[in-house]
Amino acid sequence: MKRGFTLVELLAVIIALGIVVGIAFPGITKIMEKSKLKAFEASVKGYIKALDMDNSDRGGLKNYYSIADGIVTEEKTNENIDVQTGTSENGSIEIDNKGKVNGSIYNNRYCAKIIDSRINIDEECSYTSYNDGDVIYFNPETSSFCTEGEAVSTAGTKTGCMKWYAYNDNKNEYRLKLILDHNTTPSCQWNDTGKIVDGSTILNSKLKNDTQTWDKELNPRIISAYEIKKLVSNQSFDGTRYTNIPITSEYNFLLYNGGNYWTTSVVTNFDYCAWGVGTTDVYYRAVADAANFGVRPVISINKNNL
Repeated sequence: MKRGFTLVELLAVIIALGIVVGIAFPGITKIMEKSKLKAFEASVKGYIKALDMDNSDRGGLKNYYSIADGIVTEEKTNENIDVQTGTSENGSIEIDNKGKVNGSIYNNRYCAKIIDSRINIDEECSYTSYNDGDVIYFNPETSSFCTEGEAVSTAGTKTGCMKWYAYNDNKNEYRLKLILDHNTTPSCQWNDTGKIVDGSTILNSKLKNDTQTWDKELNPRIISAYEIKKLVSNQSFDGTRYTNIPITSEYNFLLYNGGNYWTTSVVTNFDYCAWGVGTTDVYYRAVADAANFGVRPVISINKNNL
């Protein structure tokens, strides 16, 4: 007849197992943490490799890229870059004409600060962070800060001290994004062909003209509807017709001076409409419609220079 375990023997086994687990658990945790760190480092290297290739294809000039939930966008053209990392990081990257990479890439656990193509990974990059709608008075021609009394916010103003708003910032972000509080060109067409496949030719031409005296390091560009979606994060938006983005009162800074400006984003199931910011929401307009919708530039400031 087989004898069962006594209570004392069972307790002894449980205690022994507890001791073994107590000894092994820190080691297992350390291995898992090291694995996560290696996976993040591999993702960062994947982004850099893909962006370096894209930068070379664009002629090797200085280019700027933003990363939002794993989707990489070349900021000047608003073109998405195919990066096979299988992850969902955020950040901002710039590549100069010598191929040097600077910026930061981060997830919910680590941040990679990239300086002259060298990668330093920590739990945070610890740049100064700004709240959505924080006001900054800035002169884009001289890349210098100014005062409220010097700022001009009249539609059509393109030069001198102007009022800007911070948006979509994070303590791990390398660059601070600012949107102007007025339209530099009050109204214009998105393009004059009527089809989105021909690109935002008139809008880009107006932007280039409006910002020709600005410091090019600021990378003046037009905001996308998807950036606004990220900002107004409680709203669903897939870029298709009838999925406009309501702008709630806490983001009213996007609507100051009447709103009414174009984004770079097209309506994905409509071949002649693009998204614009109206007086209360982001909604679609025919690209050839010049009434009311204008140019409102976005710039990016290197936080190391603040």
